[in-house]
Amino acid sequence: MDGNWIEAIGAISGGVTEQAACHPSGSAYWQSSGVNPHRLEYQADLPAGLHFGCGLTPGIESVAPFGQMAVTGAGATLVICTTPVTMTTILAPGQFHSAGLSAEPSQLDGFGPLADFARRHGNVCMALSGVPRTVIARLAMPIDPWFQGTARDMAREARALELVAVFEEALCRPHASDADAPRSRSLAREACAIIEAEFARPLSIAALARRTGCSPRTLSEAFRREFGLSIGGYLTRFRLDEAGRLLRQGLRPTEVAYRVGYSPAHFSTAFKRQHGIAPSRWQR
Repeated sequence: MDGNWIEAIGAISGGVTEQAACHPSGSAYWQSSGVNPHRLEYQADLPAGLHFGCGLTPGIESVAPFGQMAVTGAGATLVICTTPVTMTTILAPGQFHSAGLSAEPSQLDGFGPLADFARRHGNVCMALSGVPRTVIARLAMPIDPWFQGTARDMAREARALELVAVFEEALCRPHASDADAPRSRSLAREACAIIEAEFARPLSIAALARRTGCSPRTLSEAFRREFGLSIGGYLTRFRLDEAGRLLRQGLRPTEVAYRVGYSPAHFSTAFKRQHGIAPSRWQR
């Protein structure tokens, strides 16, 4: 994978970035550290493929046309894009350390279960839950400069393989037992039905959990396993897809905003993030 886009993002964010081709299949490993003196908002082009990331950050929010994610403190993120995509990212001021691995679609066969996950879910933009902070911190920090030459190549390779292991564990291992799987699937689908029927109303995870008879954590994990998105991400996508349909019918953007659960002040920005154009242009 061409690493020019990695260097470009590192330069924008003010980080010192190291990258190299690694196993599996020549994917691109990268690590970046730096200090952001001010809040920073930028757009960056990601190539099609599978993009893992983890880091220690005072705060980061990223929005793709098909979803959004946010991390404060320690977190892991995943972006899968079937075609090149432009993402908008906001970085909070402060020190950050991050690392990741990116692979082109042609390199996915080297990723085993993660390749199956990518093909099954299509476009994804999500933050992962449940990855221990200690694991993230170890992977996000720079490789010690004591490692040089071929030893450094091996250290990068080890980091890349551990990143794959972390995401395979978080995304692909069946966390529910065989006996629990039907219940987990039922909870997710029940919550999905509520979202699609009542998407214009305020819907919190806690409220959905009460209505489906489980804890917010249980519901969130079940929903992500079933649909590959967080509950909030699914709700946002559904609302804005419905908004697109209503605009095609000739409704005014202000009316559409209220119908899908947005205030007019926030609707245009959210719509453009998902669909790439303003609501007024969508009607034409």
